[in-house]
Amino acid sequence: MKRVEKWLSFLTMITLLLSLCAAPALAADNLITNSDFEGGNTGFDTEYTYLDPANTGTWTLGPEGMYTVSTNPNLYHSAWASFGDHTTGTGKMMIVNGAIDSEPKVLWSQDVSLEGAASSPQYWDLWAGSGMRWNVGRVYVTNTDETICVKLILNHKAVNGHFTMTEVHLGIWETLAEIPQKNGNPIPGKFPVKMEFDPGVLEYEYCFENLWEPGTPLCIATHAVMERPETECYPAQSETLWGDCTPFPGKNWARYISYVTQDEEESTYRLAFYARSCYADNPAILEIEVDDEVIGTAGLAANTGAWEKFTYDFIVPADVDTAAVIRDLRLLAHGDDFCIDDISLEKVD
Repeated sequence: MKRVEKWLSFLTMITLLLSLCAAPALAADNLITNSDFEGGNTGFDTEYTYLDPANTGTWTLGPEGMYTVSTNPNLYHSAWASFGDHTTGTGKMMIVNGAIDSEPKVLWSQDVSLEGAASSPQYWDLWAGSGMRWNVGRVYVTNTDETICVKLILNHKAVNGHFTMTEVHLGIWETLAEIPQKNGNPIPGKFPVKMEFDPGVLEYEYCFENLWEPGTPLCIATHAVMERPETECYPAQSETLWGDCTPFPGKNWARYISYVTQDEEESTYRLAFYARSCYADNPAILEIEVDDEVIGTAGLAANTGAWEKFTYDFIVPADVDTAAVIRDLRLLAHGDDFCIDDISLEKVD
């Protein structure tokens, strides 16, 4: 009997240990207020015009630059698809008719408090065309003890010109002389990172291994090609892009970036949200920004069939109250109609 009791006690202990090991980890705290919009038109700021959700009708959200918080886009525009929110299928979401102003307006923003400190992201303009005639985006550079990350993002001018990046060439060197050149002109095809994209992309990020001590000055070359296909409204066009900082000594307009590695502790956060087109033509292209840093560009699918999740990790700057911002870059009168739901901002390490 005692032997049986010992085995039962042992089995009980093993069962308890296994149940503890199998216990799910606690979910990270979401820093976004009214993240699922169930609280209605509260907790966020916007430059768009609000429509009271009681004003349903065949075209009440027809004017561009308007939004409401409700349960079904079809209630406000007869040409829009009929579907429920992402959270439950019966709850609320932000329903948007994209603005057509000359510059993107803030669609949604919220102030948040972030903890931790890391190398503050630095950015440079991304220029197209000989003589830097067209500002088409930004180049962001940040580093941790392990990596140096370089991100190229096209802006609304490139987006509305129907351009995407089809090639990217990157490299990091300690001196200008180490960059592959001929007569002072850089040779992008000999840079260590050589990427081609088909279809083209609106953003690209590459993280190099950080082999340098804090305070080391570096030369970063960022070259890209953006293209658009021929359409009924636009001719085919290809442009060379360079991140603007210091000119090469040759006889072209190429530039390289001067960057100094930084030594600060890192904290990584994740911003995520769900979006869905409610009209298939000219789907929205959303720009996501945190603390004045563009951390991503979300291109929605050209159909209304399903919710899409967009996720962006970023390294937080020094302890500050900051703002998470979403803008629509598309700026077209036809199409550009969409919904967003379940926005989250969580610390991941």
